[in-house]
Amino acid sequence: MYIEINPRTASERGIGNGDRVRIRSSIGSIEGYCKYFEGVRPDTLVFPMEHGHWAHGRWAKERLPGHSGYVTVNQSDRITGQCTYYTTKVSIERA
Repeated sequence: MYIEINPRTASERGIGNGDRVRIRSSIGSIEGYCKYFEGVRPDTLVFPMEHGHWAHGRWAKERLPGHSGYVTVNQSDRITGQCTYYTTKVSIERA
């Protein structure tokens, strides 16, 4: 899984384009590969939702466990009560 990050933000953290990285939230962590993209806000990471693997069968046993569900907090919007599947506070570091 590729995690898109602003190049300036990545370089401030010592992360190079293509480096293996770890994302952590209050509920878990996942690993993937950094992909520089200037279109990402400096305070934001972008990675695919519902991509990656939960169960690693014979075809995916060597792949990184990069499913977004491992780090996405199950919470509701305080105003509307709607699910907020796309928002979770995370940190990123080189793996």
